[in-house]
Amino acid sequence: MPSTEDKLIPFRGLLILLGTATFTVGTILSGRFLLIPVKEKLNPNISQEKLWKIYRWSADPYQRREASLLLVSKSPNSLSRRERLLKGQGWGNDSLSAVALKLQAENYYKLGKSINARDIWVKLLDRFPVESVSADAFYRLGMEMPDLRKDLLELHPAHPAALASALELEKQGNNRHQGAIHLAKWGERWPGAEVLIRNACLNPQTKINYSDSQFLSKSLARLGDWKNAMSCTYSKPLLPETTIAIALTLLEGNFEQRERGKLLLKQLSESKLNKLKINERKNINNILIQNFPEEFISLNKPFSSVIRKSAFKDVKRNIPLEIFGRNSFLKLLQNNPSILQLHWKLTRNALLQNKWQEAISLLNVIPPEQLPEPIAARQIFWMGLVEFKLGNTIKAQHIWENLVEDYSPNYYTWRASQRLGLYDWPSLNKNFSQTSLLSKKAWTPLSSKNKLVNQLWRLGLEKEAWETWRNKTITPHQDNQNLMEKLVEGRLRMGVGDYWMGLFKVREVSRLFVGDACLLRKQIFLNQYPLRFSMEIEKASKETGVRQELIYAIANQESRFSPNVKSSAGAIGLMQLMPATALEMKRDEVITNTSLLDPGQNSLLGARYLNHLLTKWNNNPFLTVASYNAGPMAVSEWITTEIEKDPELWVEKIPYPETRFYTKKVLGNLYSYLNYQKEFCVSKV
Repeated sequence: MPSTEDKLIPFRGLLILLGTATFTVGTILSGRFLLIPVKEKLNPNISQEKLWKIYRWSADPYQRREASLLLVSKSPNSLSRRERLLKGQGWGNDSLSAVALKLQAENYYKLGKSINARDIWVKLLDRFPVESVSADAFYRLGMEMPDLRKDLLELHPAHPAALASALELEKQGNNRHQGAIHLAKWGERWPGAEVLIRNACLNPQTKINYSDSQFLSKSLARLGDWKNAMSCTYSKPLLPETTIAIALTLLEGNFEQRERGKLLLKQLSESKLNKLKINERKNINNILIQNFPEEFISLNKPFSSVIRKSAFKDVKRNIPLEIFGRNSFLKLLQNNPSILQLHWKLTRNALLQNKWQEAISLLNVIPPEQLPEPIAARQIFWMGLVEFKLGNTIKAQHIWENLVEDYSPNYYTWRASQRLGLYDWPSLNKNFSQTSLLSKKAWTPLSSKNKLVNQLWRLGLEKEAWETWRNKTITPHQDNQNLMEKLVEGRLRMGVGDYWMGLFKVREVSRLFVGDACLLRKQIFLNQYPLRFSMEIEKASKETGVRQELIYAIANQESRFSPNVKSSAGAIGLMQLMPATALEMKRDEVITNTSLLDPGQNSLLGARYLNHLLTKWNNNPFLTVASYNAGPMAVSEWITTEIEKDPELWVEKIPYPETRFYTKKVLGNLYSYLNYQKEFCVSKV
């Protein structure tokens, strides 16, 4: 009779086999979890090697998809790789599923697989009709099913696909001008929109209702065409908001046009026929103060007492304006940009006349912490210099030290550093080591109110992030966008290559933001100094010996890194070169107005001209930068001993206002690029 032990022998092998299999599976699974942390948030700073590991081994399917999309964003020209990465990523019901399908359809189309692309577009439209990325499916499939184009305009009115569809609709000759009206509401600056809006507005056969005619009129005004905007409503009265838009355009014109704009606003404000909303009346007052601050501050000017009292009540109710002096008035209206401009004008006049006591009195009117950073830095620097001139050296040093410590690199922190002996200006065209600035720049989060936009940005999908933001955020003729969303818009625009408007938006935020939020201040600072066309600029720097930071500084100010810009004076391209200057700087190159639009040629010729100016002025940054704007002959007439003793006052005495501003801005850009990673906001932290 077999023993119990003998009976168990057949089961031992089975137990060992099961144990080994369980241990193996457990090891693999635990290894995968140990290899890739499931909750890790992916972003473009992560290396491709690590992304591939996550894509293959992460236990989290959502993370694997994110890794796939990040790898797709890093492989724009490898269509076959993108095809493999996108395959099977459209699972689930979340927004990223729709994004994956959209990218897959586009990739199939580029590969010439039109049938596959169409199948994916249909699937996308069927599963995710309200997702922003589905606008592309409406547009593509609308070529064969026109009703889908109408659905596109209704469901996704602000999406670029809808704007392109509206443009095509208008060109088909629709007599109701639905396309032009849609563009007027949702995208007046879309390429080709202005001509169509104007044609719709001026067509006497047009049957357009009153509300839509106001949209057409306001759009033309915002585009600068105030004459046609005024005649667009065919003798019907303009709405207050349309009148304000026309007046704003007039205020940007010559003296006669400015006076006409002022009259329009005064009539609108004083008319008993117009029942203005509180915000409309306040808007009119702010515009008038902003454009005619001297008339508000001088009680002898023949300005409307109704408007003056109304504006004053916005800031201090029931107190007569006459009892306040100039400084009190400036303080009360300190949030108005033009009042701040007037404040600086008065302060500058006192500085240039060496009226130090009057200057310090004006500088102390508004506390720096209540001002936007660029204006606060200017104010603090001049406080220090005036104290220095009054013999209070230790106080001046203390003021400048706080400025350098707390504020981002700019023209005034540079001047304070120089005054303190903390910063030696490097050579700008010889004896320096060449390192790429790109190595110092890292990806940063976006901070939009829209979580999907933030996620798309984090995954390197800038185009999809921009289109989603525009589709979900833009409203017809919005004029009250908050500063955070302006910053988001600026960054998104630069992400898709629109540096002209992108930098404009970021600079606007910098000019208006007031606060101690250090992380936000640093984000605003960093985004004002992009590194576009780095290959071309680094090459120009190596060939000419001119520091790349100076080339970046000039390109940033001259064209906002927009190579197709042409000025009214005839300057062309990235560095805004005059054709005559380009011809002087050429060697073997063939120079034409078209070739100057090439960033590589333009930056090279601009760098040669900078090298010429640096050599002429013995590496003096003030004279070099001023000459780039006004020409060396003009600058040679301005040279005095003051440029060595008090260069800041020398700059303020430059007779050309444009060159005066330009010199400070470019030198501030240069200092910022040279100190891109400098810590600031230290005491605040």
